[in-house]
Amino acid sequence: MIAFVVSLLVLLPQEPKRAKDFVDHLRFETPSPSADEEKKVLEILQKREHWMGAFRTIEEKLGAYPDTLALTLDFSLEGREAGWGGSLGDEGKIRFNLKVLGDIQRKINEIEVKRKEAQSRGGTLVYKVPPARIDRVIYHELTHVLQRGCKAPDWFNEGMAQFIADDPNNLYGYAVAGKKIDGIDAGVGNDRNDVYARGHLFWKWLDTRFAVRKVVDLTVFRGKDWKSALEEATGFPWTTLVLAEQEWSATELQKYKPK
Repeated sequence: MIAFVVSLLVLLPQEPKRAKDFVDHLRFETPSPSADEEKKVLEILQKREHWMGAFRTIEEKLGAYPDTLALTLDFSLEGREAGWGGSLGDEGKIRFNLKVLGDIQRKINEIEVKRKEAQSRGGTLVYKVPPARIDRVIYHELTHVLQRGCKAPDWFNEGMAQFIADDPNNLYGYAVAGKKIDGIDAGVGNDRNDVYARGHLFWKWLDTRFAVRKVVDLTVFRGKDWKSALEEATGFPWTTLVLAEQEWSATELQKYKPK
């Protein structure tokens, strides 16, 4: 019996070597949290499992992460954005905004208190727009590092990052706001959530066409024009592609509207 248990332990899966090597070489700069919520955010952002998950998701859905791309992370971003990611040559950088992320965590804490209060009264708390997931900021920004300055519209690059992050927060917000799905060639406006959500829908549509990896290969890794790459990967001329995606996304968005 003991020998059988030992053999099972030997067969347990190990951390994939590529993901392990990637996480082992991350370079974190020293953070300076100023509130309990920010400390909680740091716990999430420094968890090995989240970086492993982001790396493996990118390699599964987009393609191999460059072995030579070194990554440094800090927590000093200011302004309204939760994070920023990019790269130049073989140097990648991700900056997190502890103040913004701390505010998100504070809202999550408040919602959890209300959920428990409702539960204690035998009720259920239902929200129209779920809170953003802090761990998914890692997925989002790591995708931007991989993009290496891909020359494409914001909705294209941000949509790719949201597709990898797989956080529906922006889609629920877009649907609840009653946004209309226009063709992607008409532009998506300047509202940040609109850019995220509309791009997210577009990449979800590409996934239904089994075209995600090919588009990324053509644009990110080979540097081909984004519009030509979309036509080649989907097999659609541009006008047909725009109409097909618009129709699909309008239907998909209905899933995120309040019942």
